[in-house]
Amino acid sequence: MTDQYVIWKYQWNGWAETTRKTGLYAHVLETGKEIIIAQEPDQPAYPEIDGSWVIYVKTLGARDYFIDLYAFNLDTGENLLVGDGVPYNRPFNNRPSSDYYAISDDKIAWIDGSWVVNIYDLTARTTRTLNIPDAKSSAVNVSIFAHTVVWWDRFWHGYDLQQDATFTIPTVPPGWENISVQPASPVTVKDDQLYWALEVNREVYRFTAPIIRSR
Repeated sequence: MTDQYVIWKYQWNGWAETTRKTGLYAHVLETGKEIIIAQEPDQPAYPEIDGSWVIYVKTLGARDYFIDLYAFNLDTGENLLVGDGVPYNRPFNNRPSSDYYAISDDKIAWIDGSWVVNIYDLTARTTRTLNIPDAKSSAVNVSIFAHTVVWWDRFWHGYDLQQDATFTIPTVPPGWENISVQPASPVTVKDDQLYWALEVNREVYRFTAPIIRSR
Protein backbone atom coordinates (compact mmCIF):
# COMPACT_ATOMS: atom_id res chain seq x y z
CA MET A 1 0.00 0.00 0.00
CA THR A 2 1.07 3.59 -0.72
CA ASP A 3 -0.70 6.93 -0.31
CA GLN A 4 -2.25 6.39 -3.75
CA TYR A 5 -2.66 2.65 -4.28
CA VAL A 6 -3.46 -0.67 -2.68
CA ILE A 7 -1.91 -3.60 -4.54
CA TRP A 8 -3.86 -6.80 -4.06
CA LYS A 9 -4.21 -10.28 -5.49
CA TYR A 10 -7.38 -12.28 -6.06
CA GLN A 11 -6.99 -16.04 -6.05
CA TRP A 12 -9.71 -18.63 -6.49
CA ASN A 13 -8.91 -22.15 -5.30
CA GLY A 14 -12.22 -23.83 -6.16
CA TRP A 15 -13.20 -25.87 -9.18
CA ALA A 16 -14.51 -22.93 -11.18
CA GLU A 17 -14.08 -19.18 -11.21
CA THR A 18 -17.46 -17.52 -10.70
CA THR A 19 -16.74 -13.91 -9.73
CA ARG A 20 -13.76 -12.43 -11.53
CA LYS A 21 -10.52 -13.54 -13.11
CA THR A 22 -7.76 -14.28 -10.66
CA GLY A 23 -4.79 -11.96 -10.89
CA LEU A 24 -2.92 -8.95 -9.54
CA TYR A 25 -4.68 -5.58 -9.24
CA ALA A 26 -4.17 -2.01 -8.09
CA HIS A 27 -6.93 -0.12 -6.28
CA VAL A 28 -6.75 3.65 -6.75
CA LEU A 29 -7.65 5.17 -3.37
CA GLU A 30 -8.79 8.55 -4.71
CA THR A 31 -11.18 7.23 -7.35
CA GLY A 32 -11.90 3.62 -6.40
CA LYS A 33 -10.79 2.47 -9.83
CA GLU A 34 -9.33 -1.02 -10.20
CA ILE A 35 -6.33 -1.44 -12.52
CA ILE A 36 -5.50 -4.87 -13.88
CA ILE A 37 -1.76 -5.52 -13.58
CA ALA A 38 -1.71 -9.17 -14.69
CA GLN A 39 -4.21 -12.02 -14.79
CA GLU A 40 -4.29 -15.76 -15.26
CA PRO A 41 -2.76 -17.87 -16.60
CA ASP A 42 0.42 -15.94 -15.69
CA GLN A 43 0.01 -16.43 -11.92
CA PRO A 44 1.50 -13.04 -10.93
CA ALA A 45 2.88 -12.82 -7.39
CA TYR A 46 5.08 -10.96 -4.90
CA PRO A 47 4.46 -7.32 -5.95
CA GLU A 48 6.55 -4.35 -4.83
CA ILE A 49 5.52 -0.76 -5.57
CA ASP A 50 7.30 2.57 -5.87
CA GLY A 51 5.49 5.58 -7.29
CA SER A 52 3.54 4.42 -10.34
CA TRP A 53 5.66 1.31 -10.95
CA VAL A 54 4.80 -2.15 -9.66
CA ILE A 55 7.29 -4.99 -10.04
CA TYR A 56 6.23 -8.61 -9.76
CA VAL A 57 7.03 -12.13 -10.97
CA LYS A 58 5.02 -14.54 -13.08
CA THR A 59 5.12 -17.90 -11.39
CA LEU A 60 3.52 -19.91 -14.20
CA GLY A 61 6.00 -22.24 -15.84
CA ALA A 62 8.71 -21.67 -13.24
CA ARG A 63 11.74 -23.57 -14.51
CA ASP A 64 14.44 -24.91 -12.26
CA TYR A 65 13.26 -22.61 -9.46
CA PHE A 66 13.84 -19.41 -11.50
CA ILE A 67 11.25 -17.06 -13.00
CA ASP A 68 10.81 -13.76 -14.89
CA LEU A 69 10.58 -10.30 -13.32
CA TYR A 70 8.22 -7.66 -14.77
CA ALA A 71 7.50 -3.96 -14.20
CA PHE A 72 4.02 -2.47 -14.74
CA ASN A 73 3.29 1.25 -14.94
CA LEU A 74 -0.03 2.15 -13.30
CA ASP A 75 -0.29 5.44 -15.24
CA THR A 76 0.40 4.17 -18.75
CA GLY A 77 -0.36 0.43 -18.58
CA GLU A 78 3.10 -0.36 -19.90
CA ASN A 79 4.36 -3.82 -18.94
CA LEU A 80 8.10 -4.53 -19.23
CA LEU A 81 10.16 -7.68 -18.89
CA VAL A 82 12.95 -6.59 -16.55
CA GLY A 83 14.93 -9.83 -16.44
CA ASP A 84 14.83 -13.56 -15.97
CA GLY A 85 16.40 -15.96 -13.50
CA VAL A 86 14.87 -14.56 -10.30
CA PRO A 87 14.95 -17.28 -7.59
CA TYR A 88 11.56 -18.80 -6.83
CA ASN A 89 10.76 -21.14 -3.92
CA ARG A 90 14.31 -22.34 -3.56
CA PRO A 91 14.10 -25.62 -1.66
CA PHE A 92 16.85 -24.87 0.86
CA ASN A 93 15.50 -21.58 2.18
CA ASN A 94 11.85 -21.27 1.06
CA ARG A 95 12.17 -17.50 0.65
CA PRO A 96 9.64 -15.42 -1.32
CA SER A 97 10.89 -14.10 -4.64
CA SER A 98 10.52 -10.53 -3.34
CA ASP A 99 13.62 -11.11 -1.18
CA TYR A 100 15.59 -11.03 -4.46
CA TYR A 101 14.43 -7.68 -5.91
CA ALA A 102 13.62 -4.12 -4.89
CA ILE A 103 12.54 -0.86 -6.54
CA SER A 104 13.15 2.81 -5.75
CA ASP A 105 13.44 6.04 -7.75
CA ASP A 106 12.84 4.34 -11.13
CA LYS A 107 15.61 1.82 -10.48
CA ILE A 108 15.17 -1.90 -9.92
CA ALA A 109 17.80 -4.02 -8.21
CA TRP A 110 17.48 -7.77 -8.67
CA ILE A 111 19.49 -10.93 -8.10
CA ASP A 112 19.58 -13.48 -10.91
CA GLY A 113 20.42 -17.15 -11.23
CA SER A 114 24.13 -16.37 -11.39
CA TRP A 115 23.77 -14.75 -7.95
CA VAL A 116 24.93 -11.34 -9.12
CA VAL A 117 23.13 -8.03 -8.61
CA ASN A 118 21.62 -6.27 -11.63
CA ILE A 119 20.26 -2.74 -11.90
CA TYR A 120 17.47 -1.92 -14.35
CA ASP A 121 16.96 1.79 -15.07
CA LEU A 122 13.29 2.38 -15.90
CA THR A 123 14.04 5.80 -17.38
CA ALA A 124 16.89 4.77 -19.70
CA ARG A 125 15.57 1.18 -20.16
CA THR A 126 19.05 -0.20 -19.61
CA THR A 127 20.40 -3.07 -17.51
CA ARG A 128 23.66 -2.94 -15.59
CA THR A 129 25.32 -5.91 -13.90
CA LEU A 130 27.43 -4.99 -10.90
CA ASN A 131 31.03 -6.15 -10.85
CA ILE A 132 31.08 -8.13 -7.62
CA PRO A 133 34.12 -10.37 -7.10
CA ASP A 134 33.56 -13.85 -5.65
CA ALA A 135 29.75 -13.78 -5.68
CA LYS A 136 28.24 -16.85 -4.03
CA SER A 137 24.88 -18.61 -4.22
CA SER A 138 23.59 -16.92 -1.07
CA ALA A 139 22.85 -13.38 -2.31
CA VAL A 140 19.50 -12.19 -0.94
CA ASN A 141 17.66 -9.26 0.71
CA VAL A 142 18.60 -6.63 -1.86
CA SER A 143 17.64 -2.99 -1.19
CA ILE A 144 18.16 0.10 -3.36
CA PHE A 145 17.78 3.84 -2.98
CA ALA A 146 19.16 6.50 -5.36
CA HIS A 147 22.80 5.52 -5.99
CA THR A 148 23.24 2.87 -3.30
CA VAL A 149 22.49 -0.86 -3.31
CA VAL A 150 22.84 -3.22 -0.35
CA TRP A 151 22.40 -7.01 -0.07
CA TRP A 152 23.43 -10.05 1.97
CA ASP A 153 25.93 -12.62 0.67
CA ARG A 154 27.66 -14.24 3.69
CA PHE A 155 27.87 -10.71 5.10
CA TRP A 156 26.28 -7.35 4.25
CA HIS A 157 27.54 -5.65 1.09
CA GLY A 158 26.99 -2.19 -0.30
CA TYR A 159 27.63 -0.73 -3.75
CA ASP A 160 27.93 2.92 -4.76
CA LEU A 161 26.54 3.18 -8.29
CA GLN A 162 28.14 6.57 -8.93
CA GLN A 163 31.67 5.66 -7.83
CA ASP A 164 31.55 1.96 -8.87
CA ALA A 165 32.77 1.07 -5.41
CA THR A 166 31.83 -1.77 -3.09
CA PHE A 167 31.85 -1.54 0.68
CA THR A 168 31.09 -3.83 3.59
CA ILE A 169 28.49 -3.10 6.26
CA PRO A 170 29.40 -4.16 9.81
CA THR A 171 26.12 -4.47 11.69
CA VAL A 172 27.40 -5.38 15.17
CA PRO A 173 28.30 -2.18 17.06
CA PRO A 174 31.60 -1.77 18.93
CA GLY A 175 31.53 -3.43 22.32
CA TRP A 176 29.03 -6.10 21.26
CA GLU A 177 31.59 -8.53 19.83
CA ASN A 178 31.23 -11.05 22.69
CA ILE A 179 27.44 -10.83 22.93
CA SER A 180 25.14 -13.40 21.34
CA VAL A 181 23.48 -11.35 18.59
CA GLN A 182 20.86 -12.44 16.07
CA PRO A 183 19.65 -10.41 13.06
CA ALA A 184 16.13 -9.08 13.57
CA SER A 185 15.68 -7.41 10.19
CA PRO A 186 17.62 -7.03 6.93
CA VAL A 187 19.75 -3.97 6.19
CA THR A 188 17.87 -1.46 4.05
CA VAL A 189 18.91 1.86 2.54
CA LYS A 190 17.08 5.18 2.21
CA ASP A 191 18.27 8.79 1.96
CA ASP A 192 21.95 7.78 2.36
CA GLN A 193 21.12 6.06 5.64
CA LEU A 194 21.34 2.35 6.45
CA TYR A 195 18.74 0.76 8.72
CA TRP A 196 18.71 -2.63 10.46
CA ALA A 197 17.80 -4.38 13.71
CA LEU A 198 19.49 -6.89 16.01
CA GLU A 199 18.06 -9.16 18.69
CA VAL A 200 19.81 -9.73 22.03
CA ASN A 201 18.13 -11.82 24.74
CA ARG A 202 14.75 -11.42 23.03
CA GLU A 203 15.11 -7.64 22.94
CA VAL A 204 15.19 -5.94 19.53
CA TYR A 205 17.57 -3.01 19.01
CA ARG A 206 17.26 -0.81 15.93
CA PHE A 207 20.22 0.91 14.31
CA THR A 208 20.93 3.50 11.66
CA ALA A 209 24.22 4.63 10.12
CA PRO A 210 25.05 7.29 7.54
CA ILE A 211 26.74 6.49 4.24
CA ILE A 212 29.77 8.78 4.01
CA ARG A 213 31.33 9.06 0.57
CA SER A 214 34.90 10.10 -0.12
CA ARG A 215 35.33 13.32 -2.06
